[in-house]
Amino acid sequence: MIAIENEVSETIARLRFAKSYLAFVKAAIPLGLMYEPLCLHAQQAAIEAIKAVLIYAGIDFSRKRIIGSLIKLLPSDLPYLDYFDIAPNLRTFKADISYPTDKGIVDEKEFRETLQIAEAIVAWADAIINPPAKKE
Repeated sequence: MIAIENEVSETIARLRFAKSYLAFVKAAIPLGLMYEPLCLHAQQAAIEAIKAVLIYAGIDFSRKRIIGSLIKLLPSDLPYLDYFDIAPNLRTFKADISYPTDKGIVDEKEFRETLQIAEAIVAWADAIINPPAKKE
């Protein structure tokens, strides 16, 4: 019983973090803020949302951190988002921040695309974990 309670607790916590990352990213962008940190948080939102669903489904993801590896673990009976085909191609924003160069500066278009993917994945996870009540 305790294991199940811990899984529910971790599922809810990860989904809360995913939503929090999104809220941070969607807040007003101050002048001078680079898009890379925002993209990193959007990507983290998607990763946490997928991890929440994996925990909800009882699947061990062995602390994987790469979005493509996590998507491959999703059960086939869950609804599939087209964004799952695109998400693994997102650049590794953590590396961009840890090892900055001028080579691949993120522009607003890439930021908006990353945010759109993250929003869709978080909404998908929320619908699985917190399905709407059925009308009788």
